[in-house]
Amino acid sequence: MHKAAQQIVAKYDGHFPNKFEPVISLPGIGRSTAGAILSLSQNQHLPILDGNVKRVLTRYYGIDGWPGTKEVENQLWALSTLLTPANDAQYFNQAMMDIGAMICSRSKPKCELCPLQKGCYAFMNHSWQNFPAKKPKQQIPTKCGWFLILQYENSIWREKRPPSGICGGLYIFPQFDTLDALNEWLNNSGIVYNKIEQLITFRHTFSHFHLDVIPIYVTINPFSACMDETQGLWYNLQQDIKIGLAAPVENLLKQFRY
Repeated sequence: MHKAAQQIVAKYDGHFPNKFEPVISLPGIGRSTAGAILSLSQNQHLPILDGNVKRVLTRYYGIDGWPGTKEVENQLWALSTLLTPANDAQYFNQAMMDIGAMICSRSKPKCELCPLQKGCYAFMNHSWQNFPAKKPKQQIPTKCGWFLILQYENSIWREKRPPSGICGGLYIFPQFDTLDALNEWLNNSGIVYNKIEQLITFRHTFSHFHLDVIPIYVTINPFSACMDETQGLWYNLQQDIKIGLAAPVENLLKQFRY
């Protein structure tokens, strides 16, 4: 609002513009808000499409689909434009908003009081709760991560992640995208191991993907390779945790601590 006020002072000598294009160009004002301002204050022939109007239109015409999609939004704009009368647009737009807010409400609509009851698709089909359609749940992808758990006596090796990105700055097990990549790293490392087994797989969900964690447990005896301790550390299972751990790593460590 402050930025819009500054532009009104700078561009229009402190007078609020009375044309659609200058109004919609102001910060924070979109198509529907611009239409509401100009139709209600100056009775200009402009449609609106706020949440209340979307609800009335989708129920009355039985419009499927989430209004947040461009296809459905364009359909609703076309309807609103067609229905908005050339004369008395201010009363029509105000009435549409009031019906949506007070009668055709989101829950428990007062259909018996609605002046649009006749011809309303949702009323005739007892399906008001289906309109407007809810935003579909986003399907997040699933990835697979092979965690290499190297144990030497009472210690387990963890590497420190780079400062940025997933688990930034935290200590995790060496992670690989495939089992072949894990085996290749293990064979090229010079580590001699006497036990290798796959532990129970589990899923950890990040904000934008699922990670199916497949732990591969390897014991080293005797110690046969020097790990680069600038990249990680040997964690003593008998000591309290005093470093930053990623959640899936912490869950796995609980199986080994004693």
